[in-house]
Amino acid sequence: MYFEKLPNNDCKCTTAVRNTFFNLIKNDYKTVDALKLTFKVLKYHHPEIPDHKIPKEVAIMINPKLKEIL
Repeated sequence: MYFEKLPNNDCKCTTAVRNTFFNLIKNDYKTVDALKLTFKVLKYHHPEIPDHKIPKEVAIMINPKLKEIL
């Protein structure tokens, strides 16, 4: 079930998502393109997460302060 397998700080996917996003931005990718590719990275690591939940999870991984808001 999805809720049992939420990514946590110990998961390799958190580092992969953050590295992907920040490296793409650093290499002058548009933010929207960097986010789309980052969504694919998270989906690769966690295929059990429904597609409509991926953007929220990525946003929280990129900026952990959003967890309080979202």
